[in-house]
Amino acid sequence: MRKEVISNPRYPHTIKIVRILEKTVPVENASEVENEDPFASNDTSNPQTKTERENVILYSGCGRSFTDTTTNGMGKVDINKRKASIPVRYDKWEANRQPLDGDTIYATVGNNTEEGRVRDSEPDNDRTIVYWELVRV
Repeated sequence: MRKEVISNPRYPHTIKIVRILEKTVPVENASEVENEDPFASNDTSNPQTKTERENVILYSGCGRSFTDTTTNGMGKVDINKRKASIPVRYDKWEANRQPLDGDTIYATVGNNTEEGRVRDSEPDNDRTIVYWELVRV
């Protein structure tokens, strides 16, 4: 009989969670302000500003992504509810760095990467569970 070696690691996937921070910064040169920027200030009494976006990586490493067995298909798209298990104790997150609603999650499973929106996170036994949604178009 042929021997088979089974590889079943606890965290076989790669998880990345990104938060987009928007900052308003003053602009010295008026030509730097984009004409289509709705947040740009055109008031002559105030200095002109522009909005800059910064991607902050909250987590990048091993994890496990799995389905929550719920799919909502009320319209033209289906939304799968998903979970991700991350081997970080909830009390080990830095201040204001735990995953929150609105953050973007990337779950790489094999050769496929799924992108979704974080909805919530909670502590579990020596790990963090992240609830997220995957939109199927």
